[in-house]
Amino acid sequence: MKTVRHVTSALAEDIQSGLRQPGDQLPPHRQLAWELGCSVATVSKAYRNLERQGLIYGHVGRGTFVKEDVRAHDQADIIFPRSVTEPAGPSEIDFTLNFMRHPSGLALMQKGLKRLVHRSATANYQTYTDSRGAARDRKSGARWLARFGLTADPDDVIIAPGAQSAIYAAIQAVAGANSAIAAEAYCYPGFRAAIETIGARPIPIAMDGEGLIPSEFEKACRMHAIAALVTMPKNQNPTGVTQPLARRMEIA
Repeated sequence: MKTVRHVTSALAEDIQSGLRQPGDQLPPHRQLAWELGCSVATVSKAYRNLERQGLIYGHVGRGTFVKEDVRAHDQADIIFPRSVTEPAGPSEIDFTLNFMRHPSGLALMQKGLKRLVHRSATANYQTYTDSRGAARDRKSGARWLARFGLTADPDDVIIAPGAQSAIYAAIQAVAGANSAIAAEAYCYPGFRAAIETIGARPIPIAMDGEGLIPSEFEKACRMHAIAALVTMPKNQNPTGVTQPLARRMEIA
């Protein structure tokens, strides 16, 4: 009798080899269980495993389908597709990541790391700390936000280990599975990854030369129960567009 591991491995191999193409619908649980001679519970667990691996997705009322771009899949692809993590070819321009170049950037980084090393004697890095971040780091974050006109209590500031984890946390705080989240039609891949990981539905909003189009956002809000809007108004990734103030106010 087939085990969960056997069913998961067999289906994953079919997907990665191209036997099951992106967009193909997988058999219903009962049908596949009958074909394989196993229980419905075994198939259900195998489907859950494949969904956690980012190979398939389920749609209530429609069925289970193979995700796009899942060949040669590995764990990194759950966050970013391979096209993002692999370097661009010699004739390609990589628009998946953007960087703010500064002539003194490396020197400033080295200076900051040296200061951190010298002060490490006063910090305890060998035990658990407040999951929100150190108190003085949260105070520094609050002071930094104040420079941009945003008043924040240090107790309301959370230090994240990176931008992507902060994106995940923020989206999970305002939306859940099956929520509709509006995002720019051309949006940062990390936004899309976070939206899909929590099981929400991305609602693409059309853009023009000034970024997200307010009337298109309003139209989406009338058609869907939008839980959140994910937008990057300045130096938008990947287009590089910065929204004018009037456009930002109209969207707000």
